[in-house]
Amino acid sequence: MKWYEIFVLSNIEILAFLVLWSKLNPNFYKYKVRSLFTIAALSGVSVILDYYTIDIGFVISFALLCTMVTILFQTRLEQTLLQFFIVLIFALSVQMIVTYILSIMQEDMSYSFSNGLKVNIATFIICVIIYRTSWLNRIQKLSLSYYRVILTIIVNVAGVIVLFFYIWQVDKAFIWNHYAVLLTMILIWEGLNIYFIYQMIKMRQQEKIIQVHEKYTPFLENLVHEVRQRQHEFKNHLNVLYGLAEMQDDYEAKQEIKNYLQTLIDKIKPVDKLKRKKLLFMWNSKEKYPNIRWTSMNLLNYWETC
Repeated sequence: MKWYEIFVLSNIEILAFLVLWSKLNPNFYKYKVRSLFTIAALSGVSVILDYYTIDIGFVISFALLCTMVTILFQTRLEQTLLQFFIVLIFALSVQMIVTYILSIMQEDMSYSFSNGLKVNIATFIICVIIYRTSWLNRIQKLSLSYYRVILTIIVNVAGVIVLFFYIWQVDKAFIWNHYAVLLTMILIWEGLNIYFIYQMIKMRQQEKIIQVHEKYTPFLENLVHEVRQRQHEFKNHLNVLYGLAEMQDDYEAKQEIKNYLQTLIDKIKPVDKLKRKKLLFMWNSKEKYPNIRWTSMNLLNYWETC
């Protein structure tokens, strides 16, 4: 192909790549001029690499893309690599599937400008559709919560896809002769890794639920115990009041009830401002002193000693 044909195909391919990436990194919209510069620069590099027929040219392009994104769009290298591998899996998987479908629909699938244009335009359209969904955002949220697991799986899948494209650069005839088998194996590999991620996330979530139960169960047990104690005391008070109300002399009954209630009220010590401040300080100090088990029983014990 001529250099300008490669330039056009590279433009469409990189544009599809950046459409997906912009879902993960909003700076692509914020710096539109830099996005256009990235597309033009990488397309120019693709022309040069194709001219010198470098087998690992796509690896050089990917490395240059990550470097430009990190510098131009002010993104941490770690974050750039994670986003790059996510986008790489989506974009190249779509491109491989589109290529296979077109190879079934037409007999001639030689390496030409017209076939490349069909594949890249179809890939770009599907990437726009994926951009409209929330798949990439979900994966990014999962990567924040389960970074190591997601990163391991993503690199694992991306490595297989990169190997496929390397073989494509070295021996296109081998890829075409076994395209259906290789594509099926890659899709199965991706499916197995997705299933593994699902199981790992499910296990991590169950571990969190168990931790929450272990953390708050003692507090709830203490709270239930306290409520039962209060209920028992309240029933005793009601029984005493009921017994006093059964007295034949109404005046004497009223006096006894009054005295009994006054005795209960006297037992409740008033809490002055200083004591309220102490209680408030104790409660607000939960985060500062995590080694202390702050429960309602602790506070009630303090209350009763004030």
